[in-house]
Amino acid sequence: MSTRLQPARIAATADRAEFLKRELVTFATTGGLKDVYKRQHDLFFDNVPPEDEHEAVSVLDWFLFDWLDDNGEGAIDHFLYSRPEIC
Repeated sequence: MSTRLQPARIAATADRAEFLKRELVTFATTGGLKDVYKRQHDLFFDNVPPEDEHEAVSVLDWFLFDWLDDNGEGAIDHFLYSRPEIC
């Protein structure tokens, strides 16, 4: 028996991952963490707009995957707490 994923299952997994990333971005930028994200974004750019879209995306990625609050929890933790049905 092969442990390799079938192409349809790979595609379904990739689609789900893309969906969850979009949901995480929405949560971080317009939902439960929007004020924290805006504050971090403004601090990073020191109220000077990013030079290009890549800089803004880099800050968003940092916030989604590396930022931690005072309790050591990140954006993904907050997202999952707000959406327990995902787990």
